[in-house]
Amino acid sequence: MTVESMDVSRAQEDFLKTAYLLRSAGTPVTNSELAQAMGLTPAAVSGHSKRLGEMGLLTYERYQEVELTARGQLIALEILRHHRLLELFFTETLNLPWQVVHQIAEKFEHDLDEVLEDAIDNLLNSPQVDPHGDPIPDKQGRMPVVSGQLLSEVPERACRRVVRVLSQESDVLTWLGEIGLRPGAPIVVKEKLPFNGPVRLDVNGRDAVIGHDLAQRLLVSGTDEQ
Repeated sequence: MTVESMDVSRAQEDFLKTAYLLRSAGTPVTNSELAQAMGLTPAAVSGHSKRLGEMGLLTYERYQEVELTARGQLIALEILRHHRLLELFFTETLNLPWQVVHQIAEKFEHDLDEVLEDAIDNLLNSPQVDPHGDPIPDKQGRMPVVSGQLLSEVPERACRRVVRVLSQESDVLTWLGEIGLRPGAPIVVKEKLPFNGPVRLDVNGRDAVIGHDLAQRLLVSGTDEQ
């Protein structure tokens, strides 16, 4: 994917990517949400929004949500494509643990040129999802659809398959990896305790127990699988 040359800094690319991810998650793209997600002050967020608005990459009015323009969204998708391709490359080719690749990809996503991007894409056979099940945009900025149901909503005795992990927290990913709850893993919901209690699972033939909060961060297939 290429975007017509424009002097966009790393910080501005991160801002556009974060705004896109917030919108995709259904979170209002407000100054306060952007500040929290990026660890910035509201004043710094306002400064970024104003400058990116002047560059034609987003629309911004004080006290209103940020809206990416078509060009701003394309830049966000390009950085996101780099990031998720790199995550998969690090896990599949370099055998790095999936709980560490997010932070490493953050460092390299801005510097991935088109030649290396294409080489990684070809090596990985044009993948549609990263190690966590997050969709990888194609070179035209089209995002694959990853659908499913939150594990917390799945009834007892249902047979499902993990589709996506909605977390980048290292300790969460480490624990999920240890019990085998990765994208592609078959599971059976054996028991759900009431009042948002723990969920007991069969994970590829092994017993596992997870909390309700964690079950809300796992997307599984929406229909029974044998």
